[in-house]
Amino acid sequence: MSVRLIGIVWLVLLSGTVRAETDYFFSAAVLQGDLSGFTQTSDGGVIGRSDVRRPTFAELGISDHQQWELRVGLQRDRHQLYLHSSLIHLDENTQLAGPLLSQWIQFPAGDSVNSDFNLSWYSLGYLFNMGELGQGEYSVGTELAMFDFHYKLNGSPARGVDRSYSRVALRLGATLDYPLSDSLSLSGSLYASAPVQTSPRINTFDVSLDYMLWQGNTEGRVSLGWGLHEIRFKDNQPMPNHIEADLGPLWRLGIEVSTAR
Repeated sequence: MSVRLIGIVWLVLLSGTVRAETDYFFSAAVLQGDLSGFTQTSDGGVIGRSDVRRPTFAELGISDHQQWELRVGLQRDRHQLYLHSSLIHLDENTQLAGPLLSQWIQFPAGDSVNSDFNLSWYSLGYLFNMGELGQGEYSVGTELAMFDFHYKLNGSPARGVDRSYSRVALRLGATLDYPLSDSLSLSGSLYASAPVQTSPRINTFDVSLDYMLWQGNTEGRVSLGWGLHEIRFKDNQPMPNHIEADLGPLWRLGIEVSTAR
């Protein structure tokens, strides 16, 4: 399915939704947890111009991270449309334990380096409420996600590399909301990228306890949760751009404000 067709479907659903009674929501969350893996960045796909499966996050002094999630959307009956962003920026100073070759630039052992990464993604999506599952409700849907990668490594005296690119992924997912009491509920989500060659794979699992802060014309909830995320990307060059990033376990603290449903 082309991006244009997905956009047309989204606009048709949106036009049908806004004519009827519509609820709106906004949520924000901060996540904190471990980070491991590597970002192999090629120089024109030429073999031998970058070390394989390097640099690792560990050798650059990065072992944990913080990310921000923002979501805004609308819901009518069983249909939900949303825009989502997961913002991940890493910045660290360290001293290399061993020599590193990246994009045809040699960084010697002992070099003091500054690393700057962006591993963010942005998505637009649709969820359909399938109805009851026991006492809870579950939804299934899809989203079009854009992975926005940036890698910058500066050493001394004046050596450095800088590379950025964006790639699109189609993700399929499901969510579950299960009430535990009038004010407390359990929610979870599972999203996985479709196995499309040279497309990034962004797989996420999150579960949280949600507490109702207030009810009325608007509703407010606070959530405390846990999650596991992973990013995988490898293109088809002889010496590929290759990313493996394992994010988690993650602790999550969030808030959501919505019009009354």
